[in-house]
Amino acid sequence: MITVLEASGEEASIIDPVGRILDRSGNVTGAECGFYDFDVVVNLHYTNPKWLGKLSYVVNWNPLEYLVDDPFTGEPVSEPHLLYLMDCLRSHDRVLSGGSELVDAYASQVCSSCTPVGLSPIESPALYTTIPRSLIGNKKGWASSRTEEDFSVFYIGTNWEKTARKRGSILRHNGLFETLGKSGMFRFFGLRKQNGVELWTGVKGYLGELPFDGGISILKETIDSGVALVLSSEQHFRSGLVSTRIFQACAACAIIISDRNPFVVEHFGDTVRFFEYGQSSDETALNILEQVDWVRENWEKAIEMAEKAQEVFLKKFALELQLDEIRAVARQDLISLAGKIDKQESVTVLVHYLLRNFAQDEVDRCLRNLAKQLHVRLKLIVHTTYDIGISASEALGKFETQEYEIHYYSKAALRIGETIQTVASKGGNYHVWYSEGFEWSPSHVSNLLLVCRETEALSAYSPFFADFEELRFHGEMIRYFIKGLNGGYDRISERSLDSSDATRIPLGNILFSNSLFSDEDRSSLRFYDCLALFEVLRSSVKSDPETIALSHVVTANFKKTEGCPLNLQYSEYDFLPSPWSSGKVRDSQLKRGFDRSGSFISYADEEISIDELHSNVSFLRLIRSKFGGEALFTRFINLLERFLSRVR
Repeated sequence: MITVLEASGEEASIIDPVGRILDRSGNVTGAECGFYDFDVVVNLHYTNPKWLGKLSYVVNWNPLEYLVDDPFTGEPVSEPHLLYLMDCLRSHDRVLSGGSELVDAYASQVCSSCTPVGLSPIESPALYTTIPRSLIGNKKGWASSRTEEDFSVFYIGTNWEKTARKRGSILRHNGLFETLGKSGMFRFFGLRKQNGVELWTGVKGYLGELPFDGGISILKETIDSGVALVLSSEQHFRSGLVSTRIFQACAACAIIISDRNPFVVEHFGDTVRFFEYGQSSDETALNILEQVDWVRENWEKAIEMAEKAQEVFLKKFALELQLDEIRAVARQDLISLAGKIDKQESVTVLVHYLLRNFAQDEVDRCLRNLAKQLHVRLKLIVHTTYDIGISASEALGKFETQEYEIHYYSKAALRIGETIQTVASKGGNYHVWYSEGFEWSPSHVSNLLLVCRETEALSAYSPFFADFEELRFHGEMIRYFIKGLNGGYDRISERSLDSSDATRIPLGNILFSNSLFSDEDRSSLRFYDCLALFEVLRSSVKSDPETIALSHVVTANFKKTEGCPLNLQYSEYDFLPSPWSSGKVRDSQLKRGFDRSGSFISYADEEISIDELHSNVSFLRLIRSKFGGEALFTRFINLLERFLSRVR
């Protein structure tokens, strides 16, 4: 991909999932890239979330079972891991099809509730597991350099199924290569050992590993053989996806023998010789050897088929074609995004900073976050009990483009609820309450604005990363990586707004329209701290569920700071100094008191649909994994219904 892009005049780099620059061999160079160093990032693995770039595309070329099950054991992944993988898909701007209707439908369903805004209306392009046509130039007919007397069959693979531990399953290729090797017609290549397991023991014709050189060695060995065997894993077969092998065989103009993978059948049809899987590996081997015999007896016809297969590859699947289409779509997306962001220039956003515990580092962090925003009409309103006028003015003076005001309160009065009464009169179209401990991306405010205005919602929320170094890519701990996306943790919903749990969401990731504070009497909110803003949202959502729009873009990183414990369930209350460290308990008690007395906001009763719970695949899987069989699951649902009836 890098070679093709550079040949087209593009600047291209290889990065790891957290933005470190890699060299061509995949080694970390020590350099890190900035958030906007790249116009487009193409993510090649389904465990990558959007981390940087103006645009982020992710390929969708992995079988469905890889996305929901462990590829080695076949067992369902844990509920947190599944939610993380779903959130990874949601976080990208576009999903690039790998050619599977099944996997594309899954991605579409996962992403349906947080559709990206601001992009061009062009349909998302595809990116197959293909190779460049530049590898073959204009040459054809290499297979004819062999004859029906001296050809062999080339195969390369990891033979990884030998390491699989899928219970109760007969592996598709188990014993197949041993049987084929006895014919003397096959040349096997691939990884020799994995996880301490010798993968090719007992296979006659295994010739070792090939260098990782962009497919050049594979091409050479395939040409030397004249015929290529293309196999699919069970998972790829069921999802109708292919690996790079079919495209490499086409590039070599080899005669192709393949299983009936739906992708190969649809796109290559009668240019390929198909075999059927039998009831045993021996039966499958015989079916493959029948096709080998057919090739020998129909050599000229087989060569014609190979040349037609190569034509299909050149016209539909060459990597140059895929990347040209992706670049064209990306250009349109960048133009569309820039145009929509430009239209927001006249909108003023007030950023309210409740400075309850003065720390110069946090003040500087806040100012840095504001200074790098793409949206420039920002005004900082500092609410504080500290006489920080001089030091704050010095710090603010470093960022001359930022307007600011400082408002002083008594220590007893400094609450978010206290500031709401005056917010509407401060001007500005939208408001953000800054959260300490966060690094904002340059698009943080502009993205929230874009989502709010494009969806015509009164507020918008963007998820965030819990960016603890010790949690990065640590197995099950990966579930803490994205927080607050649609399938993940700490999502704003009617249910979360009905409790104090919503306060685990950073206020700095919520954009509030001015109209939310000006339409109703909010005098009772002055008693609240962090919960005040969630009560504003709560009352609005009760009357209109579309009040909140969810952004798919993760635009903030939560950094563990001095004095902040490693609390994976983020809470605004963690940053409350004494005597307000018990603010969550105080707010919860106030809320219950107001609800009981009826003197606060009244809410309609909310019915929780059992059918809705049944239809939630993630929830269903979790309960089944915990409770076992269908009978126990039904029993659990019955108990849940009884519990919900009491709650109502």
